Amino acid sequence: MAGVCVPWGGGACRLISPIRRRFPVSYTVASLALPDSSAMIVDDNLGAFLEILPKDLRHRLLNDSRRNQLVEVIMDLGRPPEARYLGEPGGQYLRKNEVIIDTSNEIGGDGDIPHSAIGGSRRMQVPKPSLQHKVMIEAVENHMPQVIIVDEIGTEAEALACRSIAERGVMLIGTAHGEQLQNIIKNPTLSDLIGGIETVTLGDEEARARRSQKSILERKAPPTFYFLIEMRERDYWIAHQTEKSVDMLLRGRNPMVEVRRRDEEYKVVIERWKAYDGQGI
Repeated sequence: MAGVCVPWGGGACRLISPIRRRFPVSYTVASLALPDSSAMIVDDNLGAFLEILPKDLRHRLLNDSRRNQLVEVIMDLGRPPEARYLGEPGGQYLRKNEVIIDTSNEIGGDGDIPHSAIGGSRRMQVPKPSLQHKVMIEAVENHMPQVIIVDEIGTEAEALACRSIAERGVMLIGTAHGEQLQNIIKNPTLSDLIGGIETVTLGDEEARARRSQKSILERKAPPTFYFLIEMRERDYWIAHQTEKSVDMLLRGRNPMVEVRRRDEEYKVVIERWKAYDGQGI
């Protein structure tokens, strides 16, 4: 049995499959390069289709209780799908009033009807990327959400909007580009997310007690995000308590972190209080 792949705008492709008559599955393939605007025939046998995925991801999708809602394939490290599944528990299972700021339609998909994977969450699209920070503030003021999810925080205005949202007592989940926590600390545009960095001059006694120079770098405000997660790989995450980790890194020390990974049997293994060295753990 085959399904027809229909161009969906923005280089994406949505598979509308006759298999839905007996198994209601919706496929989405993002960033699929089509040679022309003609339709493409794709085998929609679920098992065969998922063979192109890594073994651990294929196993997870085939055994997920929500497989009747979505089978998602995106050829990257998996950030947009994770954003979808992070969004669903807050908006559906915990009955939170949740709003998703979807600038590039990577979370809710293209079109006016959002992806079923976001559950009961409301999706706000952004007409221009430069207006994302204004849409974020609009979401707080007009919709009174308990949770806001923001994808790709990349400008100083967006970082300041995140701080404003957090100060109003709204739970915030966001993503930013960077491989490690140090990348955010050294990035002048995004450093406000972790509290901002400033130069402080110490007195003689304090400098001797710390065994450091008089001019040092310190965090100047509470972080916008209390927890920060480095997604090193699809199944290898490092979780920081942002305030403690930033302070220790600025003092040249290795903070203690929590490592979450998936073993060969696809079970989540949590290792707490491991020393973080900034490279591998």
